[in-house]
Amino acid sequence: MQTAADLIDGVPLFETLDDHLRRQIAAITEIVSVGANEELAHQGAIPEFLFVLLDGRVALSGTTPDGTSALVEVLHPVDHFGLTVVLTRLPYLMTARTLTRSRLLAIDAPALLGLVEREAKLANRLLHSVSREFRIMVRQVRDLKLRTAAQRLGCYLLARVTDPDAERAEFRLPFDKGLLAARLGCQRADTATGRMHMRQVRRQPGQSASSQARGGRLMSAESVRCRCGRPLRDPLSRARGLGPVCWRRLHGPAPRAVTAPAGTPASPVPPMPGQTELELADHQPTLWPL
Repeated sequence: MQTAADLIDGVPLFETLDDHLRRQIAAITEIVSVGANEELAHQGAIPEFLFVLLDGRVALSGTTPDGTSALVEVLHPVDHFGLTVVLTRLPYLMTARTLTRSRLLAIDAPALLGLVEREAKLANRLLHSVSREFRIMVRQVRDLKLRTAAQRLGCYLLARVTDPDAERAEFRLPFDKGLLAARLGCQRADTATGRMHMRQVRRQPGQSASSQARGGRLMSAESVRCRCGRPLRDPLSRARGLGPVCWRRLHGPAPRAVTAPAGTPASPVPPMPGQTELELADHQPTLWPL
């Protein structure tokens, strides 16, 4: 049976520390096994542990005073949560709840703070981890402001492809499409982020409807599709994430070049100072036919 000391050695957060420091951390750590839908940390509570997820999945969500909740992140092994609130001694900003049966390391928060105050190497390692988490948060905020839901979905799926040169990849989503839509900042009921954005999810022979929701397929760039389902073939449409028809519906028709009617003579008189030349638009009435 593995001990806390054995498991601490495999945690990326502590992999650069020497054996002496890892043994001290293991001495204040316990192994926790919980079932699905169990609350590990409650929003507004003072943290008692720094959790390291070894097996399973944990959802981090926030709740407003009126009861509205939103999924912020879904954690996978081997990840940790609660570090910033442990270091700042502030309440949790989110609630952590298991999605599946999970196994975690629970590191005593007050004892960990005592080690941080004495060990500079541990403090530097945790500072590096907090900085990395901040960068991830900034990237998510940037994606929410600059990318469409379809583009955010594409980035999420591409990040799950291990071979960067692959033209095709098939895998199972780690959770259902409802959680995925919440993770990407979408509404599942929205046709643009539900049915249309998940159009590449297909049922395989012998696959049930419930397992279909967890399957995914990535094709080559030629099969990238618009939110209406049509393939995007030209580079401009792929960059926009919209085909020309959907783009015109959202942004209006592109301005057309204005040309003078056939047979219209050039103006014999140059513009005079103080006069403003009027732009000739399509269907503008003129005196030339008279």
